Amino acid sequence: MANDHYVPRGVIKYWSDWTGGHWSNVVWVFDFATGELRRFGTRQVFAAEGLNSPELEQRVNRLVEAPLIRFIEGDSRGRLNPDTFVEGGENKVRDRAIARALAISFVVQSARNANPTSDSLSKLLTLSDPELDSYADHFWQQHLIGTFTVPYNATLFLNEAGCYWFPYPTPTYGPVWAMALPLNPRTILFAVRREFGMANNEQINGLISGYSILAGAGKSKVVLHNAVVATHGAETIKRELPLMRDATIAHMATVRAAAAKRDELIRFLGFEPPVANSGWVREEMDFNRPSIGTAPPLATVIQVLEQVRGLHQPR
Repeated sequence: MANDHYVPRGVIKYWSDWTGGHWSNVVWVFDFATGELRRFGTRQVFAAEGLNSPELEQRVNRLVEAPLIRFIEGDSRGRLNPDTFVEGGENKVRDRAIARALAISFVVQSARNANPTSDSLSKLLTLSDPELDSYADHFWQQHLIGTFTVPYNATLFLNEAGCYWFPYPTPTYGPVWAMALPLNPRTILFAVRREFGMANNEQINGLISGYSILAGAGKSKVVLHNAVVATHGAETIKRELPLMRDATIAHMATVRAAAAKRDELIRFLGFEPPVANSGWVREEMDFNRPSIGTAPPLATVIQVLEQVRGLHQPR
């Protein structure tokens, strides 16, 4: 029976070594549940037997994985600075297949974050190509989608869902939740509601790398880049990673509490708080009618938010 991946194997390989003109396809995996750090071939990582039918696997490769890998390789070759938007200027995504694959990847991986073996992929890919194009257009209209590379002294983990949420600092609302898809050990693809705009690079660096350690609810494994283990040693990794994860979870609790306070103030004014997504993070989704969220009028709430700025800025 086929071994099907719920995180694309073509993405996992970037956490292995590039030697002799090809990827080694062997990576380090840390399991927070057992404390074990072990090496696996990428064929064994984040996969399950018989997860998809052969027909679905072919459709996944054509519609999602092959275009996504083309994008990753093209983005790596064309990157000039660490905050290049894929939809701006020379970096605009003009390949229809790639644009569709990016939007589908956010939807599918967010559902898998709730359940790695979710059937969201099979549900989504029952739509025809024109229907998928329409859905992808809707997603792009509502979200800023960009790539971001962390500094050379930082690295990203790849978790069991292939995605994670991180607090995205906005100039007006404070932190809102954005979604990241790690593309390689230093670059993410991220999506955030369009009305929130672009975050400050200095604020976002640590958040992107730090939150990538979270394996997600009910999941326990992360892939580390081979160079991290070579630099720090296995024993140090096994000792420090649980501490890093605990610190990130504590930071998340602080951000959520501050955001709840902000939302309470906005509701007190009679408005709805900022919406971080468009309904695409639910495991059970209506792919034909994604919900549309709205943010409160800026002019009405900005003065009150400025008064509580210290309560909802990430620390």
